[in-house]
Amino acid sequence: MSPSEARSRKKRILIVDDHALVRHGLAELISDDPSLDVCGQAGSVQEAMPLVASARPDLVIIDISLKESSGLELIKQISKRHPDVKTLVS
Repeated sequence: MSPSEARSRKKRILIVDDHALVRHGLAELISDDPSLDVCGQAGSVQEAMPLVASARPDLVIIDISLKESSGLELIKQISKRHPDVKTLVS
């Protein structure tokens, strides 16, 4: 992929939040931007890690206080296994 193709490609976003309403609301807001694409949604760390590997997002938006685990723990796992993926805490 050339540098110009990489710049014009839609940025892929994965949303991780244990509240479905928040996930869907963020997805709606993100879908309004033609340069962004929601490539997946997860409600837990256990759902998120396989999606990071398969969906290959550019950015993962993470709820800091997930029910079953900390969002910080997810950030550590993503950074270790997928260092090229950016994370944003919500």
